Amino acid sequence: MHPVTHSPPGTREALQGRSPLEVIEYLTQTYGSIVRYSTGLGDLYVIAEPEAVRQILSNPEKFPRSQVLAVALGDGLLASEGAYWRQVRRLYQPKFTPAHLAEYTAIMVEETVALAERWREEAASQGAVLTNAAREMMRLSLAIIGRTVLGQPIEDPDYRIGDIVTEVMKYLGELGSTFGTRFHAGQNRAMRRAFHNLDRLAEAIIAGRRQKGPEQDLLSVLMQTPLSDTGEPMSDRQLRDEVVTSLLGGHETTGIMMMWAMDLLGRHPEVQERLLAECRQVLGDRPVTFADLPRLEYTRRFLDETLRLYPPVWSLVRRVAEPVDVAGFRLEEGAHLMVSAWLIHRNEALWPEPTRFDPDRFLPEAVAARPRHAYFPFGLGQHICVGQHFALLEGFVLVAELVRRFRIESVSPEPPEPLPLITIRAKGPVPVRLEPRVA
Repeated sequence: MHPVTHSPPGTREALQGRSPLEVIEYLTQTYGSIVRYSTGLGDLYVIAEPEAVRQILSNPEKFPRSQVLAVALGDGLLASEGAYWRQVRRLYQPKFTPAHLAEYTAIMVEETVALAERWREEAASQGAVLTNAAREMMRLSLAIIGRTVLGQPIEDPDYRIGDIVTEVMKYLGELGSTFGTRFHAGQNRAMRRAFHNLDRLAEAIIAGRRQKGPEQDLLSVLMQTPLSDTGEPMSDRQLRDEVVTSLLGGHETTGIMMMWAMDLLGRHPEVQERLLAECRQVLGDRPVTFADLPRLEYTRRFLDETLRLYPPVWSLVRRVAEPVDVAGFRLEEGAHLMVSAWLIHRNEALWPEPTRFDPDRFLPEAVAARPRHAYFPFGLGQHICVGQHFALLEGFVLVAELVRRFRIESVSPEPPEPLPLITIRAKGPVPVRLEPRVA
């Protein structure tokens, strides 16, 4: 049994002011693949050992979820455990089967093409348009999640919903910080106001959906289907938790994936040209459909590599329910674990030149040569994201519809600085220049 290296006294003070990504990189590069780190909120194990990742994420009984997300999500799918989680998951699962994904594709295409047409009109007078990919991709993701999962168009021209979600993600990130974050009174008041705004937003979405009457979207199904433990449909509070789950777990993470994809398209013109050639060969001039996805092989590799470099959820926090041995290391009861896709996806032993962007890392022979748990942008085990194929589908539609219409160029010379909250946003705008292609 290997002892876990404990970072020496004073480490936390020495790392004060560094971002969480810099902290975990320093700890694992300095002290090894599993490091015990004393924070202002208790002990934390930082995990950068691939086999430990598999064992931890595959055993939710021994390593239950942290309750940080429950502050916002309540008993929603991303925060609950046990029997309640299983019955809710069973309600979600049928809505993400191939048949439903095929239906969602048409909606995704409509929303993406509408955005592209707006850009083309703006570019008509000056030959190109400059836009903030961060905000535009989040708005696109919101429009799609509204019409598919939530069963209603969400009218929000000023993207006020995005501002509410941003505030909530900021405070969740600070609450979930395992590096000793403390709040002063003013922050507490602002945080309560942010969560209050999130509640009102969820209530408005639920009320809007009720006005339409029963249909087959996920929110309508959640409203109608009796739960197995009560025999009654979900309460308003339970519905609120699932709407918030959709906003934070669907709209937020997918918008972030598409934002990083837009920036990477603009920084790698050779990749963009390969994508363009593939889309023209497979699709010609017609819209992409769900049936096309298996033939868009390079597009899939592009999306996989985007998610490797910038996994929207950069870390998963778990608790140690009892003393346990993991990958040859002894972990103590009561501590928390940080399982970080950011660390594993940039592990040089698994990914040579890990900061280099290369979609061909995901050629079949390269994938077969790596451990399966070397890559987990959507988690692993029973808690793997139920919407992973939905998110990837949005990425396919984005690439297929935009690269055929525009030449995309990143404006800033350096890549955006990652901002690690619960998700990994960009610190500041992500400007891209879009020049309409001539057919």
